[in-house]
Amino acid sequence: MTKTKILKQDGFAFTGTADLNLWGGGNACIEMESWEAPNKKVKLEDLNDAGFGVESINGAIVEVWEVYRDKNNHTIREWIETQEIGEISDDTYRGHNNY
Repeated sequence: MTKTKILKQDGFAFTGTADLNLWGGGNACIEMESWEAPNKKVKLEDLNDAGFGVESINGAIVEVWEVYRDKNNHTIREWIETQEIGEISDDTYRGHNNY
């Protein structure tokens, strides 16, 4: 017997690695807290430091996922693309590939 589930496309989810300037100097990268939005456009202001607290966020490598939900609000994410936002250091590229 085959089961059928109906899913509704319900926006987009974002994950990734932010490129940061630390207080007191230095550059670092951190895995961002994921977030959802109704469209897949990401701006520099959307990026986050996972609550770490940094001087500035320079950019990020962002994985974009389509979000689907069923009638019970169970979520399924399907990867669609990678976006590069702002300035990204070589260390952040290496860090992103290790997450």
